[in-house]
Amino acid sequence: MNENKEMQGYFIFSIGPEYCFADPTESPFSQDIFKNYNLSMGYRKLFPNNFGYRAELTYGNFTGNDLVSLTQTRRYSFSTKILKASVLGEYSIIIGPKYYYRSTPNSIYGFLGAGLLRSDANLNYDPNNPIARYVYKQTYYCPVIPFGGGYRHDFNNGFIVGFEINYNFPFSDYIDGFKPPTFTSDKASMVSKSNDVFGGISLTISYLLGSKYLNRQYAR
Repeated sequence: MNENKEMQGYFIFSIGPEYCFADPTESPFSQDIFKNYNLSMGYRKLFPNNFGYRAELTYGNFTGNDLVSLTQTRRYSFSTKILKASVLGEYSIIIGPKYYYRSTPNSIYGFLGAGLLRSDANLNYDPNNPIARYVYKQTYYCPVIPFGGGYRHDFNNGFIVGFEINYNFPFSDYIDGFKPPTFTSDKASMVSKSNDVFGGISLTISYLLGSKYLNRQYAR
């Protein structure tokens, strides 16, 4: 049998809950996970050696409040919308037994990439609160590094369905709209060095473009 290895292109879509770890060492925000989500769509290219790349656009929403802090009440809440454009490289591993004429429909994969993030925070705080003397920025642009992994199942009809765990490291402490101060041992004030990282799990759907084959076809 000769293996026909063609480069595959897919339209991809994902949706799922997302959690923002806003200043985790300083302000333990409580969040409504049902209002925190991400929506992504894009294009994925798979090569014969199981390497691939994808370009995607992600829209997300985060909420949180610090009305019950471990130290003092900051009387602060936020709702943030994000827009992220990214390019990711990925590598897939076929798992399970191989069928006579094609590979198993199951695969796992990992990915790593880079992108640009725009955050737009809707702030709600009491400016007269003496512990609310932070640096505020409603809109902020920054680089972001997304990475993670997932599982895919091929239905052999052009559709692939799976799930994905993602983690994002933005070079920003303004996803929640503000940067809190921290203090050194001599009580000198300095700004927080914690970035507002976020991550979650998504349902993924892919559709193969321009071909009826998903990964590899074996011709007799």
